[in-house]
Amino acid sequence: MPPLDTAGEREPDLYDWRTAPAHLMTRRQLRAAGLRPGGQQPVAWVPVEWRGRTQYAGLYDSRRAAPKRIATPAQLRAVAKAIREHQARAAERRGYSRAELSRATDPGPGWTDTPATTDQEEPMSDNEFEISHGAAHIEAVQLADELAAAQRDAEIDADDITGYESAEWVMVAQERLDAHLRDHREQLGGDPHWTSYYASLDRAESAPPETAGVPAGHGQRIAHVLAVTAVNQARYGLHQIRASQEAAQRPDSLLATRQLDQQRAFAETRLDRIAWANQWSLAGSLTDALMWHGASDLAATQLDSLRRVFAEQWGVLVDVDELTVSIDPAVDPEARQTYNEAAAVHARQTAILETLDTLPLDQAVKAAAADAIVRWRGEDLDHDPGAYLRDGEQRRAQLAADLDSAGVTGADRERIDFVVDYLTGGGRDIDLLASPVFVDPGQEARGRIPSLLLGFGDGQVSAEQMATEIAVMTPEDQARVREVGTAIRAGQDPDVQLWPGYVDRDQLGREIEALAADVEELAVTADYIADNDISSESPEMWGVDDELGENIARLASRGDRILAAAAGEGLADIERVQVASIVDDVDAGRIRARADLPELVFADERSKRAVDEKRLAATASEVAATVRGRVAEILGETSMATPNMVTLQTGILRDTIASVAFGATAHGVDHERRRYVGQRAKLDDELRRAGVEDEKRQAVRAAIDDTAHRAGVAGQVAADRHQRWGVKVERVAMVRDDHAAQQRAATAGRAKPPDAARGAGLQRACTARIDQSLNGVQSPAPAGIRQLHSMEVDR
Repeated sequence: MPPLDTAGEREPDLYDWRTAPAHLMTRRQLRAAGLRPGGQQPVAWVPVEWRGRTQYAGLYDSRRAAPKRIATPAQLRAVAKAIREHQARAAERRGYSRAELSRATDPGPGWTDTPATTDQEEPMSDNEFEISHGAAHIEAVQLADELAAAQRDAEIDADDITGYESAEWVMVAQERLDAHLRDHREQLGGDPHWTSYYASLDRAESAPPETAGVPAGHGQRIAHVLAVTAVNQARYGLHQIRASQEAAQRPDSLLATRQLDQQRAFAETRLDRIAWANQWSLAGSLTDALMWHGASDLAATQLDSLRRVFAEQWGVLVDVDELTVSIDPAVDPEARQTYNEAAAVHARQTAILETLDTLPLDQAVKAAAADAIVRWRGEDLDHDPGAYLRDGEQRRAQLAADLDSAGVTGADRERIDFVVDYLTGGGRDIDLLASPVFVDPGQEARGRIPSLLLGFGDGQVSAEQMATEIAVMTPEDQARVREVGTAIRAGQDPDVQLWPGYVDRDQLGREIEALAADVEELAVTADYIADNDISSESPEMWGVDDELGENIARLASRGDRILAAAAGEGLADIERVQVASIVDDVDAGRIRARADLPELVFADERSKRAVDEKRLAATASEVAATVRGRVAEILGETSMATPNMVTLQTGILRDTIASVAFGATAHGVDHERRRYVGQRAKLDDELRRAGVEDEKRQAVRAAIDDTAHRAGVAGQVAADRHQRWGVKVERVAMVRDDHAAQQRAATAGRAKPPDAARGAGLQRACTARIDQSLNGVQSPAPAGIRQLHSMEVDR
């Protein structure tokens, strides 16, 4: 079929008034004919004098136009509510309260009483006036003119606020005209002038009633807020495009035309590279497609694809003509959310199976473990994704039983169990101190050296701290760091990037936490939009130059940055899998807040130690927290002269007990013991000054001593673990250096390394893999730890 004949080489782009071909119409003419543009861009322009200035009205091809839509009752109610809110706010600005606007008052006797008559006068009868066909037609024409005027104001006014108000009056005028036509159909139904109007009314009334769907579930609500943001940004951008198009019709329009063409070219470039796997970036792609689909075939094609993705996956419907977002009530978002989360879990377990090939295991052990993991993972999710999620613990127990049956034990079993629990987010049950080593501490430190050196130059990191941080590195690496540190101290500005490309786990960890925080913030906004009526909060501007739009833009780029950083040097393979899985979990909705992040993000010894110490701190806090409650319980309703001082001193004593329960790492056990005795005496003095009797003071002291005893026991365990962590890291570095010495000896043709490098249990073949040599290090047995509690603390 040949293309329709529109403005082209034989028809100019600009016409004088009433000189355009008959098939080219303005919006007003299309509406009078019961049509609308249907998403097409103007094919020509006509200058119109309006309010003392020249405006350019677009001409549309009527043969491509679609039937005009009639506002639904729900839309009319929403507009009426917005108008009432607008009028109420205007009244408040003039000193009238909302209560005064709605308060009923007595209009006076003239409104309700029949006036008295004299002998010369007769009261008029209350006969109803039967409106004629001519009167009905005249009033209908007047209402149609009011509607056309409101539409013209809304079409010309590009200002966001006044343009929105003009659109409200369009809906009001449309409602008034429709009501008049319904009431006087008997008089006007046979008039050809009103045929198209009645046809539109009939289509609207015969359409099935709309069911207003409400976004439900995490995934659908996120998709809904992304679509709302895209539509609002597109509407705002279209205002700017129309202004540019008007400027392009002026004599000095060359620059405006070039800018418009450049904007379209940039949008097409972005649309040609849509990152379909990045759901956050689809909001920006949808904005580009909505803005340019009338002027670009690529944008039109991509718009269809984007709308299909939102509709098919989450039931989020985007209306191109009206620029609105609605929910398809036939779609079950909870089922889709469940499937996405189950698919994310299945992907993690598949990654474990792939990671198994990289572990230093015997082939027979690998084969047996692979069979067990395949049975644990399952083949597909289509049967029951919900059951797949619910049965996670049961299937993990079955995996352990299968590994036992296969005879996988010892160090191999520890390595497999750690990988499984670490990559499934179940690391809370892992004894991290006894876990196998996957990362050389010296390689991990390389990524943090730039920030440490910058802190050293600013005085935030002391020389002692620098020495402690680099102690795990090889002698050669330590020498390089010290050389740069010496130059910094001398006032020079050396390059601190000694190992470019190495990952700083601290920085990457902050990026991951920021990703979870952004998702948490977006989820709160999505829930608010879904659960509340925002019609009075300028809903058409949500996502336009505000925090919502910035949040989505951050999400669109942050995940890609995290994945790019994870490809750097210094991360173990299982850490890269973990980081990629976290990004996927955020997209799938398994991680919706920072609290949902895995406890152990990285598998290096420094990160493990930090998590272990966090666990110890939580235990210490739980032990010490009982002090305040037990003291309050004993004192009860006792009337005290200085209760605030008693509460303050109890809190100080609680902090000391918590420090003891954590292992007294800050100042040592002797200091904490003396501090405890002194603060206990101060609390007793405060109780005496407050007028507490001796019996209750003795009970308070007994309760505090009992808590201190339990804190001392917990502190002994904590101090033991602190020391064992230090020994473990030292042994890892020693094994690594021994392995390097053996390699150098083999290179030099020596059969054995130097005697100083030999030690029982530390010899490794020079051809062994670095992770094999590191994994040979076992967690050291408890050394002689000083008792943290004496008779004063451990009573």
